[in-house]
Amino acid sequence: MAAKTTAQVWNGGLIGEPKQPRDVQTTARCATTGCGAQPGGVRRIPGWVVIEVVGSTEPKRLFCSWDCAAYGSALAEIRVGGVR
Repeated sequence: MAAKTTAQVWNGGLIGEPKQPRDVQTTARCATTGCGAQPGGVRRIPGWVVIEVVGSTEPKRLFCSWDCAAYGSALAEIRVGGVR
């Protein structure tokens, strides 16, 4: 069943499932495995930083250091209110 016109307007004309977010490249000097990845499960890694910006199209991500987290935070803030 097709979405009603009001539902399509509310969704900005978008239909279907959202696309999987692309991998994020952190700073060029970071070679830590998993830095910039989406956190999986409930296990926390001591010393790592989770960045999640409300309203951003960028999903919650895990970073190995404050330098990488600053990059991820800036990226998420730039993408607030964007299209999927």
